[in-house]
Amino acid sequence: ERRKTLLRSTLAVEQDRPAEERNLPREETLKTQLREAEAKEESLQQRLQAEFPQYVRLSAPGALSMDELARLLRPHEALVTLIPTAQSVWVLFVKGREVELRRARLGVRELDQRVRALRAALEAADGGPRPFDAGASAQLYADLLGPFASQLTGVKHLIAVPFGPLLSLPLGLLPTRPPSAVAGEDYRHVPWLAREMAISVLPSGASLRQSASPSTT
Repeated sequence: ERRKTLLRSTLAVEQDRPAEERNLPREETLKTQLREAEAKEESLQQRLQAEFPQYVRLSAPGALSMDELARLLRPHEALVTLIPTAQSVWVLFVKGREVELRRARLGVRELDQRVRALRAALEAADGGPRPFDAGASAQLYADLLGPFASQLTGVKHLIAVPFGPLLSLPLGLLPTRPPSAVAGEDYRHVPWLAREMAISVLPSGASLRQSASPSTT
């Protein structure tokens, strides 16, 4: 797939040159290499399907209908999908047959900076832990999941499908409300989301078909 993408972009650059600068033999070579890469990818996909069908169903499942999703979600379960874009994070929340889509006005660049700052606190510095900014973490919860606070009431298992920078941040580290002052490194009274519900991470909502009992974190 990477080779196919590289060949396509290289060919596009060549074809975008002024007519007097275009190298037609090179373009034909690139087209041939692209066709070969596409054929090889298709062959490998067929091999994956034949030898590892469960992996293929998990990594590239078809879309779920609302009826199927409602059947797969157990009582007290909810599904949240978080999709960052250049200007916003789209948050899709599903609980039972209730579906709601909200837009958090938080672009992927700012989201990446905030996630990196929180992640940095999880890494030891000079042989010791760094202080974790629970207030900043709570603000991220408010921006992304705060609008669904009422729907999250009674949820015991949250199934998350994060994308982009959110893949590297455990949602359980988000406090559900601004914490009181943290004394030193005593975080025992911080209202972490992980204290309120189990949290699982899946590559897609459709992966629920193969994850009737996803492992929790």
